[in-house]
Amino acid sequence: MIIYRKAHRVLVQGITGKQGTFWAEKMIECGTRVVGGVNPKRAGETHIGVPVFASAAQAMAKAPYEAAVMFIPPSMAKEAALDAIAAGVKLLVVLTEHIPAHDVMAILLAGRRAGTSIVGPNTAGEVYIKGPTVMRGYHNRPEATADVLSVDGWLRTGDIGEMDAEGNLRIVDRAKDLIIRGGYNVYPSEVEAVLYEHPDIVEAAVVGIPHEHYGEEVAAVVVVRPGSPQDGPAITAWSRERLSAYKIPRIVQFVDELPKGSTGKLLKRAIDREPLVKIAADQ
Repeated sequence: MIIYRKAHRVLVQGITGKQGTFWAEKMIECGTRVVGGVNPKRAGETHIGVPVFASAAQAMAKAPYEAAVMFIPPSMAKEAALDAIAAGVKLLVVLTEHIPAHDVMAILLAGRRAGTSIVGPNTAGEVYIKGPTVMRGYHNRPEATADVLSVDGWLRTGDIGEMDAEGNLRIVDRAKDLIIRGGYNVYPSEVEAVLYEHPDIVEAAVVGIPHEHYGEEVAAVVVVRPGSPQDGPAITAWSRERLSAYKIPRIVQFVDELPKGSTGKLLKRAIDREPLVKIAADQ
């Protein structure tokens, strides 16, 4: 799959060819900023609204780009790739064969709530996608459609991710599992990863429970090795040495096993929050 970040400025090598024109138009539809194309024979022209340059170096000087995508014969690919690398391109994709339309997808990360701005590199946000295969909506369910699909076709995936400066996307967690404690975002997967480092913990699930002052409190449901002590305060203290204060699981419940589906996947929605609320009340 070829993935473009909406913030990428892309140069298309071979833009005036049939494939180059088709895919450049698709990328533009997906929100990618195509800032130039390369064809020495048509340098100085404008093609599908995009300026055409004689070389990648010339394009970089006049229309700086971050990614180069090549729709050219294999015999030309090596020289063109070296040209783009020498110009300072950060992301290079060489396509010498046809690829199906559904393999072009744009991705952006935005704040958790609608209307918030696109986040910067290495900052977590909700992942949105846009492309030819993104659904048009749920059949006869306009409210459900409006909840996940923007008017201009961006689909909320429900995933929380962060993208580095090179455009590599890393999924952090699910948006519905996000805990907001006192205005701070807590990603359960991060806390769980720390808990799994504890020598006595076999399984762990982190969830949020209601809290009068903070909105939500971080709670952990854990399974420990047979014969290990079930000491919640000790696990909280152990976590305090490894996590920021707002991420520490202050409520700990011990169980024999965590609920799982038929495939063995943990089912957080099946975790009973009432015992956790009771533990919190008794502390």
